[in-house]
Amino acid sequence: MTKGMNAIHAGWLFLVSYISGNVLSTFIFPDKQQLYANLGFFLLYVAFAQIGLNVVPSVVLTSSKKLSWVSVFKFRKVTWCTMLLSILIYAVSQIVMLFIHQATEIISAALGRTYQVSIYPIATDITSLVLLIVAIGVIPPICEELLFRGVLLTGYEQKGRWFAAAMSSVLFALFHDNPYRLLELFFAAWVSALIVLYARSIWPGIVIHMATNVSYVIGSYMQGGDLVKSISSPSGSPDYILLGFSGAASIPALYLCMLLLRKIDKIERPRNHSKDIYPTSSDIKYWQVPILISVCWFIFEMIMINKT
Repeated sequence: MTKGMNAIHAGWLFLVSYISGNVLSTFIFPDKQQLYANLGFFLLYVAFAQIGLNVVPSVVLTSSKKLSWVSVFKFRKVTWCTMLLSILIYAVSQIVMLFIHQATEIISAALGRTYQVSIYPIATDITSLVLLIVAIGVIPPICEELLFRGVLLTGYEQKGRWFAAAMSSVLFALFHDNPYRLLELFFAAWVSALIVLYARSIWPGIVIHMATNVSYVIGSYMQGGDLVKSISSPSGSPDYILLGFSGAASIPALYLCMLLLRKIDKIERPRNHSKDIYPTSSDIKYWQVPILISVCWFIFEMIMINKT
């Protein structure tokens, strides 16, 4: 058996990152508006949380166990064609994302709730725009990709490509602590995970994540408000016409995405054929424990937020 990143490593690394990040965000900096008031300090906060909590533990484990950096973080080169196809896949997948967003609004309304976006600072001038591009559009995408589409995908890949994509995406959705966006975040992460797995490289995931976040920062700045909130119904009631169109278009969109993924696989398989050998499922015991703890922590946090 070749030594490598496995499911138990991945689970505990996520748990350490998730809970330490929650403690930092919830108990040390509970007032987000005060944190966002000073964007220079916000940038330092993001750098510490993302690099210190999401990347450093994985780097330490990889170094201490003398694992392959290329294998763990998927630092493999890809062609420009693969990169362009990856961006196209993510663009097409936004049709499905729109459908999920509208469906989530319907479910929220049926439960007597109003859909809530994740709250981030909005740029008001060029200086704040540049700071937020770095704080939201550059640092988090790189660090989160290294953790979720690098370490977690590699750790869970022993159990199958599709399982790894699903599990890392579930944890990505939990990581962002917004019950209204669980399905959206899961799907976005799932698409990115499949792209990275078929491309056998983390670079398309980083580029897509950065493009998404930078677009959010610039779009929010240009319209003077949250870009995600702008596609939600102002009254809180969903747009059933948009729901119908996006739902009908989602089926051919998913089919096209699968065709493009197969195209990427044909391009990259001969170039980056992986010779890594991962432990089998029978070699890893109790890998579910950190996942169960993470889910319980998420539920506990949501209960505490609702009480306040």
